[in-house]
Amino acid sequence: MKKLGFLFAVQLLAVCSAVGQETGPYENTTYIVWSADRPLSEQDFLGDSTRVAPEAMELFRKFDLGASASVGIWSVVDIPDKKLIRRGERQEHIYVVPLFEKTRSFIINDDTLAVKLQQVVFDIYEWTSRFMRKELQSFQDSMGGATGSQAVVYETIRNNCKKMCDMLVGQYSREVYIEKQEGAYDKWRKFIDGQLESLKEYATGEAEWQRFLKGEPILPDYVRVKNVISGAQSIPQREWWD
Repeated sequence: MKKLGFLFAVQLLAVCSAVGQETGPYENTTYIVWSADRPLSEQDFLGDSTRVAPEAMELFRKFDLGASASVGIWSVVDIPDKKLIRRGERQEHIYVVPLFEKTRSFIINDDTLAVKLQQVVFDIYEWTSRFMRKELQSFQDSMGGATGSQAVVYETIRNNCKKMCDMLVGQYSREVYIEKQEGAYDKWRKFIDGQLESLKEYATGEAEWQRFLKGEPILPDYVRVKNVISGAQSIPQREWWD
C-alpha cells in the first residue's frame, strides 16, 4: 500500500497477500474491496487513534481531519503455464484491486462528514483502477488484440496511473482540508461520481476480490508472473503500489 502524503501521515502495512477471515462480498476482517454497494461507515474504522504519532495527530487536528482512511491498490499479472501456451491459450489476466484497510483506519472525532470526505479518497482509487483497466484494454485493442500485449505495458501504465492518483488525492486534500475552499467537497463528489460513471464498464468486480483473497491465480493452469517489463529492464513484480 502507499503513504497518503503528509496530510494523512499514516504508514500503511506492506504485505504480499490478503489476511483475515471473509465476512461478506468484497470484504474480510482486515480489508474492504471497493464496491458501489458497500460505502464506508464509521464502524469500518477500527484503528486506534491514540497510537498515532503526536506530530501526525497535530496535523490532523490542524486541518480538521476527522477520520483517516488507509487505502491502497494491489495489482498482479497472471499468465498461462506452458501447457496452455502449447494449446494456444496465451491470454494474460491482470487484476487491479482498490482496498481499504480497517485496522489502520481510524476516527479522530465525531464529525459526521469525516467518513464521507474519506470515501471520496477511496473512490479516487477506484477510478484509478478503472482507468488502468481501460488503458490496458485500449493498448491491447491497438495491437489487434495480441495476447501478451497488456503484460508488456503493465508496469508503465501502472506507474502512470499511480502518478495520476497521487495528483488527484493531493489536489483534493489541498482544496478540502488545507485551503477549506467553499463547496470543495460537493464539487469533488460530483466530479468523481461523473468519472466513475464514465468508466462504469471497467468497475472492480468479483474476480478482483477472489484473486486478492486467495493470494494465488484463480484460473486453472495459470501462474503469477515473476517479472514485469519496466523500460528496457525486467524487474520483480510487486503487487502493492508504493
